[in-house]
Amino acid sequence: VTADGSRPVDGSGIKIGAISNSFDANLPEVDQPTNEEIDVGNGDLPGTKGIGNPNGYDTPVQVLKDYPYSFAQISDEGRAMLQIAHDIAPGASLAFSTGVLSPRDFELAVQNLSSVEVDVMMDDITFPGEPMYGLSNIGRAIQDFTNSGENFYFTSIGNFSNKAYQAIFQAAGGVDIPEFVPDADAVAHVFGTNPDGSEDIYQRFRVKAGETYMIVTQWAESFASQDNSLGATNDLDFWVVDDQERLLVGNNYYNNTKDAIEYSTFKATADGEANFLITSANGNPGSLPFRYIIFVANSLEVLEYFDGAPTISGHALTPEAFAIGAVDFRKAASPVPQPFSSYAGTLSDGSTPQATLASYDGVN
Repeated sequence: VTADGSRPVDGSGIKIGAISNSFDANLPEVDQPTNEEIDVGNGDLPGTKGIGNPNGYDTPVQVLKDYPYSFAQISDEGRAMLQIAHDIAPGASLAFSTGVLSPRDFELAVQNLSSVEVDVMMDDITFPGEPMYGLSNIGRAIQDFTNSGENFYFTSIGNFSNKAYQAIFQAAGGVDIPEFVPDADAVAHVFGTNPDGSEDIYQRFRVKAGETYMIVTQWAESFASQDNSLGATNDLDFWVVDDQERLLVGNNYYNNTKDAIEYSTFKATADGEANFLITSANGNPGSLPFRYIIFVANSLEVLEYFDGAPTISGHALTPEAFAIGAVDFRKAASPVPQPFSSYAGTLSDGSTPQATLASYDGVN
């Protein structure tokens, strides 16, 4: 303890675990040191590999499971995360597990890191298939971890800006839906009102040639894969329709007793505009909250009935997890969110997940 009462802290006695895509799966040149060995020798990671850590931090990273398919293009984000942790708390011991193979793989990563007595856990992963409402299985594993002691969990809030739409399903009354919709009882969601006062069941958007897009729609009902329950009782469908009401994109996944989710992935073959259409296959679902997130937006522009909505989803919704937004480290004196950083806020089911903190992106 110094004369002014302060105490130097280097993280000694604390164990930090990271979950990401990989740790040291990016293959080096033949007969060259691994990336971990290079980092240890440079003092960027603790350990004894190569020439040894020059600062005397010799406990190596405990790798419980690395990404099993080594190839040169994988980014080793987990190693980068632990480099930052070692910069901030060089005395802390470090651990890693991959968690990108599936949501179940991620859930096991949380449990396995907890079993080796990690105190602080962090991840940078988003699964579009995790629930956009309520608690996921990964969220339950996080709760078990944080409730097992004085443990803390930090997760990226996401990189999807406010590229989302949410509403309470409003069934159209007297509007005919396109003939390609196969369900006799199907009704369309009303996005707004046409200039003539009629119900508008279309939401217009614009794309550019060659770009690929992914949009995921979910509604506030049970996921059979998450809750071990009977699953959804409603079946919403997401369509891309041209101005002649012809189908351009539509998966029409039957959701009853399954997960309350629809995936839409498509590539634009030309610059142009089209329309989103959302229908309920088994009639009016009542006051059903739903949301779609544009996980791969590229140049897509939604031209109407779109003010942006929260894009926080999956395990970032877990109340016990700290959801972390991104700020540019060069603007730390007057921080503002990075343009890509996801938004929290009030969801269409009335829940209010929050971005707990913001931290530096693009560190030096």
